Amino acid sequence: MAATADGDEGVSPGMPAWAPPSWEQLTVVQVGDGTAAAFAGRLFVELGCRVILVERPGERADLEAGSPESGAASGRSSTFTYLNWAKLGIVLDYAREEGVDLLARLAKSADVLIRPPLAAAMEERWRTLGIDVARERGLVELVISPFGEPGPDAGPYADPERPWTADAGAALALSGMLYTTGDPAKPPLLTQPEVAAHATAAEAAMSVLAALNWRMRTGRGSHIDLSMHDAAVAFDEYNLVLPATVGVVRQRFYSRIIQGYPSDIFRCRDGWLVVLGSVNFQEMSLLIGRPDLLDDRLFADRNYRTEHWQEVQALLAPWFLEHDRDEVVARAQELRLMISPVMRVGELAEHPHVRERQAVRRERDALGEVRLVAPPFRLGSWRPRHEPAPLEGEHTVQILTAIARAEQGDAEAAP
Repeated sequence: MAATADGDEGVSPGMPAWAPPSWEQLTVVQVGDGTAAAFAGRLFVELGCRVILVERPGERADLEAGSPESGAASGRSSTFTYLNWAKLGIVLDYAREEGVDLLARLAKSADVLIRPPLAAAMEERWRTLGIDVARERGLVELVISPFGEPGPDAGPYADPERPWTADAGAALALSGMLYTTGDPAKPPLLTQPEVAAHATAAEAAMSVLAALNWRMRTGRGSHIDLSMHDAAVAFDEYNLVLPATVGVVRQRFYSRIIQGYPSDIFRCRDGWLVVLGSVNFQEMSLLIGRPDLLDDRLFADRNYRTEHWQEVQALLAPWFLEHDRDEVVARAQELRLMISPVMRVGELAEHPHVRERQAVRRERDALGEVRLVAPPFRLGSWRPRHEPAPLEGEHTVQILTAIARAEQGDAEAAP
């Protein structure tokens, strides 16, 4: 924990009021296994922090029972394993007063607390347990909710009397992103709901890092209110600001982005390709064996090509259908064209680039071998801990005993 600081006075730019520890000395408490909180916690694991997962009794069983990728053969949820690898695990019933009291004690011993909103009565109790003092002493408290915490800046979905019940999928739907996805003659497409959860996790990590930087300068912690809906809206800000800037409301347009056509998916003989026409598109005429079209307006004039996209599609689609995916991609790279294969999940894990980058790694836990996706960032020579996800409540006694001993030591040291 950070030492108490009375304020900003005397803090010069670039001169921290609190000396930052190494990442390994930071403790992050993650409450619950919602994807947004869990992925944010995983990012801090990858930085080297000590992350403690707090679960309610029986929560793990409910998760695994409802997980389509878990079964009797594996005895685990692969999503849970991925999100909670190398964390410590304790069980507290934070829907009850004694559990909230223990959670407050745990939070006061930590640097960062990531939690969902508690039940109304438990939130009231939470405010009486000295968390405001802990924040003054350096605790960064992040609350992730579907629509933000109730308060003067909250919208109607966060009404404390009748808050909406929602998850990442609802946040994605309410962001407007889904409305622009799919065939204009058909309903919108539901993309992966976890897009909103992962966007929220990224915002969570960035906001916590900013709060830790603030703590380094002032010695004080922060309270952060993070809405999944706000994160989803920010993730697709283009569609929201388009009407105000150019007076256009984006509509569903198949898999295409109409500006600068083609930005489209084409079928080839043995799969699918994404074709983007923003770079070197005149070379596309050479790819399809039509050098006579090199200076044609369809290939040389982006605006004209966008207005006459059906003609471009009529030229490209039949040619792609007659050629294999990898053949097209190899030739496109020679011409510096932006054409990429649409990877199948099975082949992605074995792709040479993925293997070389170790983007997917094999680990072992008590139930056997697991395959984990590595974070996309690399911190020099630093490599994260290779430890399994915790068993339910595996570290409860160890952690609560350590907290009790620390509290006893503080009491004995007090004047």
